[in-house]
Parts: sequence; C-alpha cells; structure tokens
Amino acid sequence: MTEPLHIPQYHFKHHPQGGDKFGYQWGVEYSNNLIVKAIQEQGPFDGFLCFSQGAQMLRFAHFYTQELFKEKYSSIPWPKFAMTYGGQILTSVRMIIDGKVYDQQKDIKIHMPNGSIHVVGTKDPTYALCKIEPLQYTNNPVAIVHGEGHKVMHEYKDPEHIRIMEEFIEKQMRSKKESIDTLIKSKL
Repeated sequence: MTEPLHIPQYHFKHHPQGGDKFGYQWGVEYSNNLIVKAIQEQGPFDGFLCFSQGAQMLRFAHFYTQELFKEKYSSIPWPKFAMTYGGQILTSVRMIIDGKVYDQQKDIKIHMPNGSIHVVGTKDPTYALCKIEPLQYTNNPVAIVHGEGHKVMHEYKDPEHIRIMEEFIEKQMRSKKESIDTLIKSKL
C-alpha cells in the first residue's frame, strides 16, 4: 500500500500524555491505540517511514504491540521494515505502562523482519541521540550518516548513500513480490 498512515493532528492535543520532572513518560497507550486503529482501518502497510519523534513513536508502538501485549495485538498486520530519519533515543525518558517502568535503551528492542535503515545528520542538534537509535533494532540495522542537519534529505549526493538506499528499497520490493507470489501459488 502506498497511501500514508493518517493520524489526525487533534489527537495529540486531546489525549492525556505527558512526562514529569523525573523523566517518566505516560499516556503512550493512547497514541499506540491510534496507530493500531489506523493500521487496521487503512492497512496493511509494507513498512514504516518515520521522521524525528515519529521514529520514537514507532519504537513505543512496536514495543507495546509486538512485545508487551503481543497476544492482544496478534491479528494486526504489523509492517515488516522501517526507514527512520533523525530518529532519537531520549535516554533520560522512561515509560510507565500499567504501572511498570521501562527504559528506552535497555528494555525496548525492535525486530523488523525485513530490516531497517536509519538516516542521521552530523549537524543535527540531537545527533548524539540519533546515532544510538539504530542500536535499538535487532535485524542488521543499516545506518546512513550525512553531513546535514535534522531533516529528510531530498537529494543524496554521496554515491555510497544512494547505493545503500537503493539496495534497501530493492530488498523490500523483492520481499513484497515473493510474498505475493507465495500467496498466488497457495490459491492455485
């Protein structure tokens, strides 16, 4: 599916989320449920494309639906890969879910079956937090580091970056074709 996931902007203004002076975050369940609802109603999706805090939300949603409450969300067709741009790990923030505290670096590990690619810029004010983001992924994460800031690159000048990005996207397209071929064969 090529359509983007639509999450209404008003959601973030009307649901209780927040943190406190001790670095604890709560209320992520509301956003997770919104993502799950969008996947159910608009999906399935092949992968996630995330920028900045969207990458953090992906990790929260993945942890919540694929680890903590896996059985409850087992019918959700979870996307198979992730592409993140400027994704950060807020190392000082802990999450409270059902009264239990989770550390973003220690407790949250993401397994995307078809892998992940993470693009970060050395001039990004949050570069130190961005460069550790790929470490949260367990299936051979690929990192591209460019000399720009906190943005999605509209043009890659480095031939090696272009090659890496093309190979990753081609891998996703092959996987999709193989899945479709297998489905067709099973129907014959």
